[in-house]
Amino acid sequence: MCADKPKIIKIGNSKKEGSSKSMSALNDITTQTVPVKLKHSGIKRSSSKKSKASVRKPSKTQEKKTKMMLQREHDNIPLSVPFVNEEIEEDRGHEFNAEDLNKLRKMWELPAICHILWLLQDPLKLPFSARLLDYEIALMKPTNSTLLDNIITTLLATESKGTKAISFESGVKLRYEFWSRHLAERYKRKYHDWHTQFVDPNASPASRTSEQAEKNSDSSFFPHKCTLSYLGAQCPFKDASFADLTIEMRCKVLYNLCEAIVNDTKNINYLQQMEEDDLRIEPLGFDRVGNAYYFFTEFYHDRRIYRLESNGEAWDLWARGEHSFREMLKKLEHMRGRKARGEQDLIEHMRVIIEQYEAEDKVHAKQVELANRKAILDAMPRKKSLRLRAKNMARAAVERTVKSP
Repeated sequence: MCADKPKIIKIGNSKKEGSSKSMSALNDITTQTVPVKLKHSGIKRSSSKKSKASVRKPSKTQEKKTKMMLQREHDNIPLSVPFVNEEIEEDRGHEFNAEDLNKLRKMWELPAICHILWLLQDPLKLPFSARLLDYEIALMKPTNSTLLDNIITTLLATESKGTKAISFESGVKLRYEFWSRHLAERYKRKYHDWHTQFVDPNASPASRTSEQAEKNSDSSFFPHKCTLSYLGAQCPFKDASFADLTIEMRCKVLYNLCEAIVNDTKNINYLQQMEEDDLRIEPLGFDRVGNAYYFFTEFYHDRRIYRLESNGEAWDLWARGEHSFREMLKKLEHMRGRKARGEQDLIEHMRVIIEQYEAEDKVHAKQVELANRKAILDAMPRKKSLRLRAKNMARAAVERTVKSP
C-alpha cells in the first residue's frame, strides 16, 4: 500500500496577513506537539521560563528592496494627486450631482460600457457619442435622456429577438416609462429562474442536500449565477425602478446588459473579425510604483486618462482636458531619478496626445479666422458698378416724375 501523503497546513489566507499572525499560528502548532514528544522520551519539562523567540533580521536583499520601494514612492509624489480640474469648458451649461458624478468616475464599468457600444455600433445600428460626459449625464438623469432611451431599448430588443419576452421590434425607441418596465421585468424573470434552480443563493453549502448541490453545479444554470451574482443575491428591481437605484447600481445594470449582448453568437462572430488592438484596452504605461494609466481613443471630444492602482483595487479619473494633460506630462518629464519600466511609454503616448491637441487647435483657429473674415465681408456694403448706379438713378427719377401731379 502506498503511504498516505502528508497534509500541508496553510498558515494565512493571503499576502495581506502579517508575519506576526503566521508566527503566532506556527508557535501554537509547535507548542501543542512538544508535550507529546517529551512524554515519549521520558524527559520532564523544565519549569524555567520560555526563552524569547529570536527576531530574524531582514536580509540585505530585503533591506535593499524596501529602500528602493520607498525611494520610488518618494519619486512618484508628483503623480500622487489627480490632475483633473474641478470644472472645464465642456461641463459648462450642465447641472450635476457632484457626489454621483464622483462615484461614476471611480467605476471602470462606465468606460467598459462605452467601449462595448463603440465596438458594436454598426451591428446594433446605435449612434455613438464621442463624449463620455454624455453617458455620465444619461445615467445621472435617466428619466430625461434620449441617449439612454436609445441604448437600453436597442439592447433589450436585440437580446429578445426571436423570443416573446418583449413585445416591440428593433428600431423602435421607447421612452423611460416603457423601457424601465421592460427592464425590470427582464431581471425579475431571470432572478426568479436563478432562485428556483439554485434554491437559496445565500445558504451555506453544508445546509444543501446532495440533489441541490448537483443542481448548483449544473453548467446549464451557470450563466444565471455568473451574470446575476454581480448585481447581488436579490433582484435590484424588487421594489425599485431604474431611476430609484443608486448611481452605482444603474451603471452595473447597464454593464450587465451590455455583457449579455456581447455574448450573443452573432456579435461574437462580428468581434472576431476586428483587429485585436481595437478589442483590447492596454495601458499607456506605468509609473514608478506600478500604477497603470488607461486612455480610451474613441472619446476624442472628451479625452481622459484613468489610473488603476498597482493592487488593482482603485480606479480613478486622473486627467481630463488639454490643460490637465499638459500638466501631467510636465510632471512626468521633470521627475527625478531613473525612469521605471513603462514610464517612458507613458511619456511618449502623452506627447502624441498633446500633438493631437495642438493639431486640432490649429484647425480650430483657422476655422475661426475664416468665419471672422466671412462675417466682416457680409457686414460690408457691396460695391456697385457705375452703369448699374446710373440705371438705378434714372429709374428713381422716372418714378418721381410719375408720382408728381
